[in-house]
Amino acid sequence: MKLTYSVTIDDLIIFNEYHSEHSPFVQRARRKYRLLSPLSMFFVFSLVGFVTKSWTYPIVGAVVAIAYAAMAPRRFRKQIRNAAEHCYKEGENKGLFGVHSLEILDAELLETNPSGNQSIKWAGIERVVSTPTHGYIYVSSNSAHVVPKASVTEGDYNAFMEAVRDRTTKQNPQQGVAPYVAQGAPSGER
Repeated sequence: MKLTYSVTIDDLIIFNEYHSEHSPFVQRARRKYRLLSPLSMFFVFSLVGFVTKSWTYPIVGAVVAIAYAAMAPRRFRKQIRNAAEHCYKEGENKGLFGVHSLEILDAELLETNPSGNQSIKWAGIERVVSTPTHGYIYVSSNSAHVVPKASVTEGDYNAFMEAVRDRTTKQNPQQGVAPYVAQGAPSGER
């Protein structure tokens, strides 16, 4: 079974957004970013208020901290998107963009892209995730074959992803193969 599709920089940015929204490590960093920065601001304003014996500073500090905490999720997503975009634009990345094909073989998944071929044994696939617009076949904790559903030119996306999920589950019954994630699309997915 074979699937042919095209990958653009937007598809890879959407993957980064998806991954950042579902990675336990990134979620911890996000919580710290959202809580520690506003608390630090409030502490500094309160300290200045204590030294100057003015209640105005702690009140202003509270308002600033609350506003910062409210805007933090959007700023964090924007930073993830900008960082991914800059990273992908740094080099030629011949193997990342353009026409790709994935083929299910007995012992492995074979990928063909503009820079060559690579294969991964079924035991090396960590998990398989489908969102309404993309499929992600994770080959490590933070990298995946990104399959944009709308750009498939050959093959049946749903049947292919299900076949990969089945093969991976049979080879790795102890590993987590994520089911279809209808609500899992980040706000940037189209």
